[in-house]
Amino acid sequence: MNEITLPVSDLKTALPGFSKIIGRRSTLPVLQHIRLTRDNNGGVSLQATDLDAHAIYHVPGAQPGTPLDVLVPFDPLNKVIKGLDHQEVVSFIPDDKKHIKIKYPLGGSLMEQKLDTLAADEFPPTPRISKPGIQLGPEFGLAIKQAFQCCSEDPSRYVLRGACLDVADKKLHYIVATNGRALFSANSFIFDLQKSVIIPESKFLDWTDLMDEGCKLAVEPPTKGSSQGYIRLASDRWTFITREIDGQYPNWKQVVPVMASPKTVIKLPSQAVKQLLEVLPHLPGNEDPNRVIRLKYEFGQLKVEGRSKESDWSGVFIQDAVITGKPVTIGLNREYLITALKFNLAEIQMEDELSPLVCINDGKRMVIMPVRLEEKPTNQPKPVPQISSTPTKPPASNPVVERKITMPAIATNTPAKLPEVNGSAAKDALTQIESVKTCLRQAIGGLNDLAGLLKQAEKDKRSIEKEVASVRQTIKSLQGLKL
Repeated sequence: MNEITLPVSDLKTALPGFSKIIGRRSTLPVLQHIRLTRDNNGGVSLQATDLDAHAIYHVPGAQPGTPLDVLVPFDPLNKVIKGLDHQEVVSFIPDDKKHIKIKYPLGGSLMEQKLDTLAADEFPPTPRISKPGIQLGPEFGLAIKQAFQCCSEDPSRYVLRGACLDVADKKLHYIVATNGRALFSANSFIFDLQKSVIIPESKFLDWTDLMDEGCKLAVEPPTKGSSQGYIRLASDRWTFITREIDGQYPNWKQVVPVMASPKTVIKLPSQAVKQLLEVLPHLPGNEDPNRVIRLKYEFGQLKVEGRSKESDWSGVFIQDAVITGKPVTIGLNREYLITALKFNLAEIQMEDELSPLVCINDGKRMVIMPVRLEEKPTNQPKPVPQISSTPTKPPASNPVVERKITMPAIATNTPAKLPEVNGSAAKDALTQIESVKTCLRQAIGGLNDLAGLLKQAEKDKRSIEKEVASVRQTIKSLQGLKL
């Protein structure tokens, strides 16, 4: 009997990772299966795919037996495995073309369950990667996971939905990601790549330990007639293959402020970072869409404040913060600051309240766009109108009595002043500049969105073509059946 026996411990390691790949609502039934394979050398592997990405788990050791290639439905197998202990084993036995048997211990006996399956040749082929892998250290895995947390989730800006390995500078390579409001970059890498590549953000890569102890990176260029290549990340236990994001990544260095001598620098020791991480989620205004807080440096102390719709600014002083430079007050989204602090980017550099804020540490930085702070209007008492002592006779046609109102006289010894708008003419000019900048950003964003929509449409078209080809192949196979 030709069968494959797997430890439950390996299945409990592999299946949670596959759950990040296998979609719940796939239109292709084959994508709801995992592929179980034993090769000529006895190596056993499990594989899942969503057409764009392939995750492969390599079972340690070799298993004697003839080569075998079967599909196992994911959900029924996952339910069975959850109820088993790590030290137990499960056997997989092909029954016929439409069924597979699994055997596992249950209540001191051996349970045999028959599951529906599909032919193994219906499973999408694994992309072939011929390029050799580049060995990368664990610092690469940490940096790219951090970059994924700063990617865009906007489907219309597809090129921003991944981390870019930027090799434009031949001497210094970067890992970069941005969502348009915050930007993360890490340097000190050297990638043996011919051109920059964009790795799509993946729940699988966020979850798995594939890159925790180092991995090998390989990039397969696009084949003739295709615009997309493939990226492979491999370790001893896992292999992950995904399509690269096709497109030109924005010139991110243009938005990174050059701060050779920043006007204000805040250095946060570990205790101050811990205090901020505890305080920020609980400041007023957390229910606001922008989740605005403000950092306020004055009189030698740092204060972090929040404000709800019904109240004024309130907050706490941060202990042990070391601050140099000029007093400044800046508003920003607290989520981005929390992310930067979790990355241990504990030095904050600022120019003014309208310029991007930069958090840095050890070759990594996060640029955060500020939020314009609008002061709440104060309820000023209305001036009491002066009523003229000379009575006026109301018109006979209008029963309402009109009163002549005169403004209070201005003291002649008070010098006249020009009316101020938003504080001063300088602030007016800055406000106008920011308005122009905003319009330009919106125009560029609109063009990027349009390009993203076109690329997404092309991607959807390719996906539909694949599904149609698969259906046609199934129909052809059904036509060849003889009753």
